[in-house]
Amino acid sequence: FGDATTKKHLDELDATHPLLAQPDVLCFQETHIMGAQVDKTSKWLYQRHAMTSRWAHGRQGEGKGVLGGVMIGCHGALRHRFSALPPELPDDPASPTHVPCCGLDWAAVVVRTKRVHIVIVSVYLRPGETDDHAISLQQIRRFIQFTNLPFILAGDFNTTPGKLASSGLLNGLKGAFLTPMGAGVRRPATTCHTRTMATLIDYCFIDHRIVAL
Repeated sequence: FGDATTKKHLDELDATHPLLAQPDVLCFQETHIMGAQVDKTSKWLYQRHAMTSRWAHGRQGEGKGVLGGVMIGCHGALRHRFSALPPELPDDPASPTHVPCCGLDWAAVVVRTKRVHIVIVSVYLRPGETDDHAISLQQIRRFIQFTNLPFILAGDFNTTPGKLASSGLLNGLKGAFLTPMGAGVRRPATTCHTRTMATLIDYCFIDHRIVAL
């Protein structure tokens, strides 16, 4: 993340999707960076899109480099700051903005619009690490409950919407899944492809108050 490959990918998105030329919010999962790379990429994102960002650093794997990591960038004119935050979410010194809106494999921002404030969360659930999944969703749930605002969870959940719903991890969050649609078909697209199967693991979970709109 933050290298020439990422820049090329975003350039291609800008050309393909005109709305991304001036995005309001960008969510990234599996950034695979930590330490000084985070500061470098934060500056790069600000220079490219005038966005401030919040991070959850990746973790050093055993012989596999940096694993995981998430980021959320928000245009400065839309970002809202809270003057007080709950004690369950202490200030994270690793965050470029030193605002405790991030935790284990997630980072959030409160977006301010003319009509509504919305919590947007970028989240990554590591494959097979169910204990970490429970911790991440508990932290996210506490933050959302503190803000008492409508939310959007955008993530790489590494599981299907059906399995995530039945896992109980979303208990306490009222909402519905929003999934990408396949081109020319009226069914969800798949987002992860291997030689033997294709599954949907990247999608959003949206507050019921937003779904009603």
